[in-house]
Amino acid sequence: GTTASVKSRSLPAKDADGVGSPASTDSGMTPTKSNVRATATGDSGASTSSTAASSKSSADDDDKILHRRIEEIDRAGKALFKGKKFMGAAEKFTEALDLIAQRPNNKTSSENGDSTSSKPSSLTRQIITLTNNRSAMYEKASHPDLALSDCDVVLNLDPTHSKARTRRLR
Repeated sequence: GTTASVKSRSLPAKDADGVGSPASTDSGMTPTKSNVRATATGDSGASTSSTAASSKSSADDDDKILHRRIEEIDRAGKALFKGKKFMGAAEKFTEALDLIAQRPNNKTSSENGDSTSSKPSSLTRQIITLTNNRSAMYEKASHPDLALSDCDVVLNLDPTHSKARTRRLR
């Protein structure tokens, strides 16, 4: 009896915590995904009206949210690859690359021409990985021109990238 009442009390408490959030219905089911979606769409207005100190913190949070969302899309693309749905996987990798391209303060834009940078930003590394993965999907789906084009992008960002060099030679 008491265990059941404790459980029933704890569930409404969790619901009460999420009442004020815009994604309260999703927060109990998939907190990471709903938080990412809610923050990506809903918090942008709040950060523009905040002070400069909290803007930097908000920008860092936005970066973390972006990275999480990209990782989710990447996992979906890899799952499609395992199911031999190569063009579907390529579309997922393109979706993740588009998210990076739409980023307001794209830190990678100054690095795109600088292939001698010894340590690229984490977003640049993600661009390299996603583009290389998409290139592999194009190759598997018998689209060699698209695969070669992506290899060129990867090699412009990282001339030592062995997988892209190998794929380019095939």
